[in-house]
Amino acid sequence: MSTGMLNHLKHFVRGSPLGEPAKRLYRRFRPLSPAERDAHYNYETEQVMARVLRADSVGIDVGANRGFFLNTMVRLAPQARHWAFEPLPAYAALLRATFPQVEICEAALSERGGPVTFHHAVAAPGWSGLARRTVGPLATTEWEDLTVAGARLDDVIPEETPVAFIKIDVEGAEYGVFRGGEQLLRRHRPVVVFEHDHANDEQYGPQSGLVYDFLRDCGMRATTMARWLSRQPALTRPAFIRQCETGEDFYFMAHADPGKA
Repeated sequence: MSTGMLNHLKHFVRGSPLGEPAKRLYRRFRPLSPAERDAHYNYETEQVMARVLRADSVGIDVGANRGFFLNTMVRLAPQARHWAFEPLPAYAALLRATFPQVEICEAALSERGGPVTFHHAVAAPGWSGLARRTVGPLATTEWEDLTVAGARLDDVIPEETPVAFIKIDVEGAEYGVFRGGEQLLRRHRPVVVFEHDHANDEQYGPQSGLVYDFLRDCGMRATTMARWLSRQPALTRPAFIRQCETGEDFYFMAHADPGKA
């Protein structure tokens, strides 16, 4: 089979109901490396942002780190007022210097406000969070406990702000972020890309079913970016939980349920 025919076949399968089963079968025999998975999710996130954001669309970056996705957000929607949340002081200062047009909030989002303890993974800041990782390679890493501001999304973002897109990467604390932004989600039902890793259950308890049900109650559906980009139906509750538990995916997205006004 020629390269052109093979590429055509791949494109056809990806856009068909066979796409997801074929991907799972392929990845069973040829799993992506951690670096490849990160690059793949980064690519999908940028593809979602490109479809959602217009020049004046409002975006929110929760767990902005150094601003990789914030940079794309500003580029795609230069006329909008954006918000970024980053609790690590050094990264928040970097964001303020790099993105003077963005509202930089040096805070950790959850379902409640007030000071909180934030656990800084010194050698791997991207793994820092409201709970320490006690399994995997970070179980023995050096941790620095910081007292940082805690905030609720509903208390920071003005009610009238028509938020179109939110990215959430908070190392297992995403359910708390959702709960603290319930009114925003119900009011605007933005497209949300979020990391959700079953490995965090040891710190936060099983949350996949809670996340799915909460989003559904807000008039939203949970799915993968690949399914949404290829216009496939959203995940059912059992499918979402299964993909979380097996680690088949650890980045997901939510969008407005078309069946609810």
